[in-house]
Amino acid sequence: MIASLTTMILVLIFTGDLALTAGVGFFDVTLKLMFYYLHERAWNRTTWGKVPA
Repeated sequence: MIASLTTMILVLIFTGDLALTAGVGFFDVTLKLMFYYLHERAWNRTTWGKVPA
């Protein structure tokens, strides 16, 4: 949440465009959620540090 808000504040400061800030914020959160999901799926496939049950 903090990273997304920081991104949005920086876009607003540099552009002054509220619509652009909202758009960047939306895509920022969406992409972060997708990458987090894909990262967790990939990490779950690894066997590093796992003890066989």
